[in-house]
Parts: sequence; C-alpha cells; structure tokens
Amino acid sequence: MNADAINTITKAYHLLKGIRVNLPGDIYLNEGWVHEYHSALDLIQEIFDMEVFRVPDQHLTHIDPNPYGVDIIASYRGEDYSPNLSSERYIGTKTFCMKLDAALSYLDEARQSREGVS
Repeated sequence: MNADAINTITKAYHLLKGIRVNLPGDIYLNEGWVHEYHSALDLIQEIFDMEVFRVPDQHLTHIDPNPYGVDIIASYRGEDYSPNLSSERYIGTKTFCMKLDAALSYLDEARQSREGVS
C-alpha cells in the first residue's frame, strides 16, 4: 500500500472517529449525520470495499416528532390522531452506531495488520 493510500485511510479513520465522538445523545439522528458518514466512507471506497458499512436508504425514515404518538388535545376531544411526520428523515442512533462502529473496527484491524506487516 502506497503512502497516499495510507494517508487517505488515516484521514477517513479520523473523520469517522470524529463523528463517533461528537454524536448527540438523541434517540434519532437526522440524515445529515449519515451524509457525513458516507462522505468519509467515499474517501476510501477505492481502497477498500466499504459498501457493507453504508447505511441503507430504507433505514432512514420520517418520524413523528410527538414522542408519545398521541396528540393529547385530540385525544381529549375524542378525535383520531394521525401523526404529523417530519419533513426530514432520521435514523435510530443505535442502528447508525452499529454501522459506524463496524467500519471503525474494520479500519482499525486493517491498520493493525498493516503495522504488523511493516
């Protein structure tokens, strides 16, 4: 592996670590986090096949911002409640972290095996 490839891998690894360290403690993450994550994976896609670590589009969904799923006033009035879904798409933080942590582990293992060979 040449020096440029190693430098690119190192940059991507640290971008991914930066994402992981700065994740908010929310249950859901907006789609912007996924775009940042995919941008980091795109850096090394030609070096490693990172497709398995990408977040599939079907994991992004519109959510009901009402955490209880019931509009209290509508419920009080005896009206049916239909959720008002967000215009933005979200992913569960745990699902996102599963992909992110797997990618970080893979790159860490690749880095360690490279150091073992050197």
